[in-house]
Amino acid sequence: NVHTQTRHQPALDSYQNEDLLKLRCAWSEALESVQSRIGEQLHSLTEKEMLTESEEEERGKLLEEWIRLLRERDAVLLPKENSGVPGARDTRPVPQVWSPVYRPCSLTLTTS
Repeated sequence: NVHTQTRHQPALDSYQNEDLLKLRCAWSEALESVQSRIGEQLHSLTEKEMLTESEEEERGKLLEEWIRLLRERDAVLLPKENSGVPGARDTRPVPQVWSPVYRPCSLTLTTS
């Protein structure tokens, strides 16, 4: 699960931001590695002149997985605006902080 931030939480400090960048780089490299292996498998299937039905099916699944990994890598490197994911741009207007209006108490105390 992705941990999101609300607008009321403090921004990331420099150490958290640095750790987030390291995580993004490591995750992106892992995705690229898997994507590269899938690309090699796709390339070997594409070089064949005639594909069997199972090879056609495998090629379709590999292509879908390759596209999914590409989208995931894009989401890791540049999270969608207003998603609440740390590092994503937040373009929503900042809500005004509610503050109660002070009204003096109109009750009068009587002593008997």
